[in-house]
Amino acid sequence: MSIDIDDVEVEIQKPEKERNLPKLKKRLLALLTAATLIAGPIAGMTDFANNVMEIGNKLNIELKLLSGK
Repeated sequence: MSIDIDDVEVEIQKPEKERNLPKLKKRLLALLTAATLIAGPIAGMTDFANNVMEIGNKLNIELKLLSGK
């Protein structure tokens, strides 16, 4: 998960025109999926998932939660 966070940080720091939005969306979805899978047993993961969603919203990237059901 550290690699995904680092990749997101690198892409966000680029000027908007140089960002690789498909790559950024893929990394954000990976982080969001990981956070939702472990949200129950680990305190703070819900906040982490919400932060990932907020980053996506600010970058105009639609992120949809995967349902485990």
